[in-house]
Amino acid sequence: MTRELFREDGYLKRCDAVVTSVAEGTFCVDQTVFYPVGGGQPGDTGQFQRENGAISNIVDSFKDPDSGHLHVCEVRC
Repeated sequence: MTRELFREDGYLKRCDAVVTSVAEGTFCVDQTVFYPVGGGQPGDTGQFQRENGAISNIVDSFKDPDSGHLHVCEVRC
């Protein structure tokens, strides 16, 4: 499951994370600052920077009961 860092510090803007799964334009990480869609609130958006420096835009985030928090890439992750 994904550790919800936004619950510990609502002002947190970045964190280091490990990608735990990738599937069809989404990926899951071990911890995140992105709040998922829910309760009428849209999911957070932002950017994800890979170890090699490449940046992907995150256009949505949602919670999956099986894998944790999924982050949706603007283009293929």
